[in-house]
Amino acid sequence: MQARLDTAREQAEETWDNLEALFQSRVQKAMTRLGIPGAEEFQQLAARVTEMRKELTALGRGRRREGATRRQAAAKAGPKGRAAASKSRGRARRKSSRARP
Repeated sequence: MQARLDTAREQAEETWDNLEALFQSRVQKAMTRLGIPGAEEFQQLAARVTEMRKELTALGRGRRREGATRRQAAAKAGPKGRAAASKSRGRARRKSSRARP
Protein backbone atom coordinates (compact mmCIF):
# COMPACT_ATOMS: atom_id res chain seq x y z
CA MET A 1 0.00 0.00 0.00
CA GLN A 2 2.79 2.44 0.92
CA ALA A 3 4.61 1.73 -2.36
CA ARG A 4 1.49 2.64 -4.38
CA LEU A 5 1.06 5.85 -2.39
CA ASP A 6 4.71 6.82 -2.99
CA THR A 7 4.36 6.11 -6.72
CA ALA A 8 1.18 8.20 -6.96
CA ARG A 9 2.87 11.07 -5.07
CA GLU A 10 5.89 10.99 -7.40
CA GLN A 11 3.64 11.03 -10.47
CA ALA A 12 1.65 13.94 -9.08
CA GLU A 13 4.82 15.92 -8.34
CA GLU A 14 6.17 15.19 -11.81
CA THR A 15 2.90 16.26 -13.43
CA TRP A 16 2.85 19.44 -11.36
CA ASP A 17 6.46 20.25 -12.35
CA ASN A 18 5.60 19.72 -16.04
CA LEU A 19 2.56 22.01 -15.76
CA GLU A 20 4.65 24.68 -14.04
CA ALA A 21 7.32 24.54 -16.76
CA LEU A 22 4.67 24.72 -19.49
CA PHE A 23 3.00 27.72 -17.82
CA GLN A 24 6.32 29.55 -17.46
CA SER A 25 7.18 28.87 -21.08
CA ARG A 26 3.85 30.21 -22.35
CA VAL A 27 4.01 33.30 -20.16
CA GLN A 28 7.54 34.02 -21.40
CA LYS A 29 6.43 33.68 -25.04
CA ALA A 30 3.47 35.99 -24.46
CA MET A 31 5.68 38.59 -22.77
CA THR A 32 8.14 38.41 -25.67
CA ARG A 33 5.34 38.98 -28.19
CA LEU A 34 4.21 42.01 -26.18
CA GLY A 35 7.74 43.43 -26.23
CA ILE A 36 8.31 43.16 -22.48
CA PRO A 37 12.04 42.74 -21.78
CA GLY A 38 13.23 39.68 -19.91
CA ALA A 39 15.50 39.36 -16.89
CA GLU A 40 18.63 39.13 -19.05
CA GLU A 41 17.81 42.37 -20.84
CA PHE A 42 17.24 44.13 -17.51
CA GLN A 43 20.62 42.88 -16.26
CA GLN A 44 22.32 44.21 -19.40
CA LEU A 45 20.57 47.54 -18.99
CA ALA A 46 21.59 47.79 -15.33
CA ALA A 47 25.20 47.05 -16.27
CA ARG A 48 25.11 49.77 -18.95
CA VAL A 49 23.65 52.31 -16.52
CA THR A 50 26.41 51.51 -14.02
CA GLU A 51 29.02 51.95 -16.75
CA MET A 52 27.54 55.30 -17.79
CA ARG A 53 27.50 56.52 -14.18
CA LYS A 54 31.21 55.76 -13.90
CA GLU A 55 31.87 57.68 -17.11
CA LEU A 56 29.86 60.68 -15.91
CA THR A 57 31.67 60.67 -12.58
CA ALA A 58 35.02 60.63 -14.39
CA LEU A 59 33.91 63.50 -16.63
CA GLY A 60 32.77 65.49 -13.60
CA ARG A 61 36.13 65.02 -11.93
CA GLY A 62 37.87 66.23 -15.08
CA ARG A 63 35.77 69.39 -15.20
CA ARG A 64 36.45 70.16 -11.56
CA ARG A 65 40.18 69.75 -12.15
CA GLU A 66 39.99 71.93 -15.25
CA GLY A 67 38.22 74.70 -13.31
CA ALA A 68 40.74 74.48 -10.47
CA THR A 69 43.61 74.71 -12.95
CA ARG A 70 42.13 77.86 -14.51
CA ARG A 71 41.68 79.45 -11.09
CA GLN A 72 45.24 78.58 -10.12
CA ALA A 73 46.58 80.07 -13.36
CA ALA A 74 44.51 83.20 -12.82
CA ALA A 75 45.76 83.54 -9.26
CA LYS A 76 49.35 83.35 -10.49
CA ALA A 77 48.65 86.00 -13.13
CA GLY A 78 47.42 88.46 -10.55
CA PRO A 79 44.31 90.68 -10.54
CA LYS A 80 44.20 91.12 -14.32
CA GLY A 81 44.48 87.35 -14.86
CA ARG A 82 41.63 86.70 -12.42
CA ALA A 83 39.38 89.13 -14.24
CA ALA A 84 40.17 87.52 -17.61
CA ALA A 85 39.52 84.04 -16.22
CA SER A 86 36.22 85.21 -14.77
CA LYS A 87 35.13 86.68 -18.12
CA SER A 88 36.04 83.50 -20.04
CA ARG A 89 34.08 81.40 -17.56
CA GLY A 90 31.06 83.64 -18.06
CA ARG A 91 31.32 83.28 -21.84
CA ALA A 92 31.55 79.50 -21.52
CA ARG A 93 28.42 79.44 -19.37
CA ARG A 94 26.48 81.59 -21.83
CA LYS A 95 27.52 79.39 -24.74
CA SER A 96 26.49 76.20 -22.94
CA SER A 97 23.11 77.67 -21.96
CA ARG A 98 22.40 78.62 -25.58
CA ALA A 99 23.12 75.10 -26.75
CA ARG A 100 20.37 73.64 -24.58
CA PRO A 101 16.92 73.26 -26.19
